[in-house]
Amino acid sequence: MTDLRPLELGEIVDRSATFWRAHWRRLYGLFFVFSLAQYVLIKGGQSLVARVSPASRDLATMLRAALQDPQALQQQAPAVLLGLGLVLIVVLFGTQVTTTAAAHWVMPTLLGEKASVLDGVRYAVRRLGTLSGLFLLAIGWALLALVLFVMPAIALTIVSGLLASQVLAIIAVLLMGLGLLAWSLWFFLRFALWGPVVAAEPLSPLGAFKRCDALTSGRVAPGLMGLVKMRLMVLISVVAVVLLLISVISGAPIFVLRGIYGNLLDPAAGDVPAYLMVPAELLNLAAGAVMYPLYVAFQTLFYVDMRARREGLDLELQLKGLP
Repeated sequence: MTDLRPLELGEIVDRSATFWRAHWRRLYGLFFVFSLAQYVLIKGGQSLVARVSPASRDLATMLRAALQDPQALQQQAPAVLLGLGLVLIVVLFGTQVTTTAAAHWVMPTLLGEKASVLDGVRYAVRRLGTLSGLFLLAIGWALLALVLFVMPAIALTIVSGLLASQVLAIIAVLLMGLGLLAWSLWFFLRFALWGPVVAAEPLSPLGAFKRCDALTSGRVAPGLMGLVKMRLMVLISVVAVVLLLISVISGAPIFVLRGIYGNLLDPAAGDVPAYLMVPAELLNLAAGAVMYPLYVAFQTLFYVDMRARREGLDLELQLKGLP
């Protein structure tokens, strides 16, 4: 990589895409294996939720249950949330380990040095202690924040149960969804750089936790777009739109099958024969593994940009003779 310096938002997107086009094949195997393991785990979680709470298997069924039997839905909610929470935790930790391994390869490659994806995997394995500690700190902090984000929905759910109000129950479900969406955005902004941080810096779990916050807080320029979180949110949105577009295209066979079998809104797609649904989902998974390196390239480039802006990393590397 040449011309290492503080970058504008468009330059970060452009360089991330350029790097991805040149190198996605090197990371494809790593992300395909991760995506396959994630797929198995999520499908198992969906089956478990469907058994514990058939009313919670998809949004349409949840809304019907909220109208017809809100008390039953409330009774099943704790078990459903626990099961989904465990699946989410395992998936997030796997994502953290995988992105750390990938970032350990992306970082030197961005700087024009030779690197090996296998070395990145070995590095992530060696740093499992740090990754685990950072993950526990992040989850603990996120759970505290989650209480604040969903408290209004929980309070409204309790009120709807006491008043046996179907309207309030529906509003509570929608409010819960909005709260979880806002919480997810906060979480991804707060810990957007945990892979590159662990991949590039020999920090303790607490040190990495603080470092993630320091690099994604404050401002680096005047105006609204000078706020780091605003810059990060805009960039994440741009990258997410690209990833979503590819996901929609590669997931077209899934939607077609669900439409044919009359359950377009059902993620479990229980009525679609497995011999048709599984190949369609694996096709979507394989396409996703192509695009994952784009996000890691963006993460790492944003990390480098923050360090260049705040710590003169570009000057430091030039003094060491790197491009």
